[in-house]
Amino acid sequence: MSLDLVVPELADQLWKENDLEAALALQAIAATDTSESRRAWNILVETLMDANSEASITAGEALAYYAADNPERADEVLDLYKEALKSFDLRPRQAALRGLNLAAELSSEVRSRKSDFMLDVLKQDLDIELRPPEH
Repeated sequence: MSLDLVVPELADQLWKENDLEAALALQAIAATDTSESRRAWNILVETLMDANSEASITAGEALAYYAADNPERADEVLDLYKEALKSFDLRPRQAALRGLNLAAELSSEVRSRKSDFMLDVLKQDLDIELRPPEH
């Protein structure tokens, strides 16, 4: 079966069944150099940001594996998690935090950047500049 047929089937499994194996298969396809890689990536991103989908958290976790072994991919996923954390909806924020924690477990690169990432998100969310207290 070719990828152009597999990707929609995996998307259906992810959306309808909240299937982690389907999400992981999509991230594996997204990590390839094929014509379907961007399509698989877009499905994971769309699912992560969907406030009404239980599969949002599953997609966030699958993206952690995508980020695990490649610094450029880690940048891409961290940027995506940052966008999800800006959401007004709870589910994408939960998905981003779960994904970030898993990515930090899987990757020393992400682990070393996690505290700076969270500080950036906090500053951005509160729209403040953090500085030491004045005496």
